[in-house]
Amino acid sequence: MKRGEARGRIAAAAIALLVIVAVVLFVRPGDGTSTKRAGDPQGEASAARAGHRPPKKSGARAAVEDGDPGSDDSIPAPSADPSGAPRGDDFMNAPNLPPAPPYPPGSQPLTEGVDPASQPREVVPADAKTGVSCSFGPRVAIVHPPDPLIIDAECTDKEGKLLSIANGVARFRPDRTTPDSGPWFSAPLVGRRASRGAIFTATYLPSAVEQAAFFKGGSHVFVEVAFDAPNGLGPRRYSTVMQYSRLPDAALSGAYMEQIVDGSLVISAGITVSVAGDYRLIGSLYGPGGDQAIAFAHANAHLDAGDGSIPLLFFGKILHDRGIDGPYELRYLMLFEHLEGAEEIPGETVDHAYTTKRYTAGDFSPQSYVAPAQQGEVVDMNSPSQQGKPPPLFSR
Repeated sequence: MKRGEARGRIAAAAIALLVIVAVVLFVRPGDGTSTKRAGDPQGEASAARAGHRPPKKSGARAAVEDGDPGSDDSIPAPSADPSGAPRGDDFMNAPNLPPAPPYPPGSQPLTEGVDPASQPREVVPADAKTGVSCSFGPRVAIVHPPDPLIIDAECTDKEGKLLSIANGVARFRPDRTTPDSGPWFSAPLVGRRASRGAIFTATYLPSAVEQAAFFKGGSHVFVEVAFDAPNGLGPRRYSTVMQYSRLPDAALSGAYMEQIVDGSLVISAGITVSVAGDYRLIGSLYGPGGDQAIAFAHANAHLDAGDGSIPLLFFGKILHDRGIDGPYELRYLMLFEHLEGAEEIPGETVDHAYTTKRYTAGDFSPQSYVAPAQQGEVVDMNSPSQQGKPPPLFSR
């Protein structure tokens, strides 16, 4: 065969192959008609919104959805652009986004309550080989004058037996200061007898000058605990944070009022205000006897000087679904004063603040929370200001 003829046949074969590939890509059955892609439920959702119902997978139809080009009765794909990416309206209705919460923002279920002035201890391994570990933390995490700041520290072996530490000290630094510049205020860690051995405690009572330094920095205090670890393991240094501040310019008066409003329990707590301002109240609702945690609530209010109140709403669906009958206990009530920025001054914890009258869980509404209608102009992807912009990555 001549070289020219061979080249001609090769070129003809290449052209024929390209034509076949183009035809397959262009008329591939299912593309542009089937809405379902592997691992992507978006197509079925878009079809349902367009009024189509995808048939059940069975027989030949199942083969088509699994890639068999043996049918042309697939569902149109209103949600796909030529690139295969969902359009903006599909992001707005994507089925993998979390559903709207069934409770209002200020009221949530609670399975285990805790005093907001408490703080779990930090536990760190001192020697993984022998199982020695140390723990430390404030005895009370929110402190107000004239109470002292107390830090407890202990080290144990793998059986839980307390071990002795040496040269222990706790240091305290105001917020908005640096470790290098300080100022630092310190107190020694002193051992005290316990049933399992010795627990070490630092008790620091700030002077008036030191109090002023802390208050100037804010309510947070940086704490550093340093000691020589047991069994010759050498020096250790750990850090944590607690709060030390004045009391808010308002206090709980001890007056309470309860009522059922739209199927939810509302408990209003009386507040005596010495300086008008913005305040926040938190509290937890428990079952009879105060043992079973049910719900947590918080609320903000601007209060003028004098006597006022802040209502806490415990959402009806939470009480209804928990199935616990009253009377209920209002526990761990704490008032905060809001300052400029994000700073808050915490008050004292009032535990077992109030006991309600008797209720049954059926007295409360089982309905989920519905957010109020948005006021004013709604800006969405169809608004003139949003034309030509990409769709949001996440939306409800």
